Amino acid sequence: MPTSLVASSRPQVATAREAVAAQERWRLGRRPGLDVVRGVAILMVMISHLRHGWRSEGSIGVSIFFVLSGFLITALLLEERRETGRIDFKAFYARRARRLLPAMVVMIVVVSAVKAHLGVPWRGSMASVLLYVSNWAYIHGVRMTWVQHTWSLAIEEQFYLVWPIVLVLVLRLVRPIRLAPALAVLMLASTAVRWSLYASGAPALRVYEGTDARADALLAGCALAVLAHSGVRLPRIDVIAAGWALAAAVVVGLVASDLNHNVVGPTVGLPLGIILLLTGLAMRGEGQGSAVIAWFGRRSYGLYLWSVPIALSAPYFFPGIGLTGKVALAVASLGVAELSWRLVEKPILDRGRARR
Repeated sequence: MPTSLVASSRPQVATAREAVAAQERWRLGRRPGLDVVRGVAILMVMISHLRHGWRSEGSIGVSIFFVLSGFLITALLLEERRETGRIDFKAFYARRARRLLPAMVVMIVVVSAVKAHLGVPWRGSMASVLLYVSNWAYIHGVRMTWVQHTWSLAIEEQFYLVWPIVLVLVLRLVRPIRLAPALAVLMLASTAVRWSLYASGAPALRVYEGTDARADALLAGCALAVLAHSGVRLPRIDVIAAGWALAAAVVVGLVASDLNHNVVGPTVGLPLGIILLLTGLAMRGEGQGSAVIAWFGRRSYGLYLWSVPIALSAPYFFPGIGLTGKVALAVASLGVAELSWRLVEKPILDRGRARR
């Protein structure tokens, strides 16, 4: 497969002076507010882990991550195409690998060593994690001891593999703005798939972790990026309004029963993810009082990787661990995530930037 494709030899002229030169060439740039959004998402996920179950607040947090991922990846790809006339697949996949694989491999090595020491069975779970198919492996009965949380990373990686190719091929035929309605239709179709699976009595994991049933949040982010890139002014939602939306979502997460959180959480998380994304884009900085949340956002990948293995392996070493112990484990996860960032993630990212 070629490592780059020219999406169009010459950008097509849009109406109204290319939407006033696409809002004077809208650029993503550095958006500190998005770190705050990531921080909110990872805190919701960690709270769900403390409650010892895949509760609605956790699935809402994952949906927020999906909206962010769809938006960021699409925005960066469209900017690259606009500035260079093409999307370089080799460079894109290399960047994704540098960002995701090293910390994942370290986690897998450590978890594998601890599992071997304790005699906990693997049953193919590690291979499915490294191949980014753990969501489908878990759905089909592979025992994902201590690494079941990687299902969401698998969905994101499947998206990263397919979406750039689809985007380039479609942009050979239409302007980016014409993608937005199609993405909205696909988003609604994914939501319908999730609810139809739930209504038909499909297994909970199929409803919750199927790529087709969770793609709606990713597609929503893609659509918003297309609109912004095309010169459409996205709504600005202030922090207070976003806070009320978050509070409402948390209430729903707390009252949703274990029988339906697999479908309620993602459905609530989709609009909340959109609201928080728009708020994060509008923020001029992290803002007073949000710097701590932004730190969680910048360390969210390491926190997501390590919080579950730490929490689920702890009872083997500390039987009968209670709520206080769980809080201590969450604090330990912060330390491990910081080490992961300083010793693994950041050095490799810096090395990659130096080679450009």
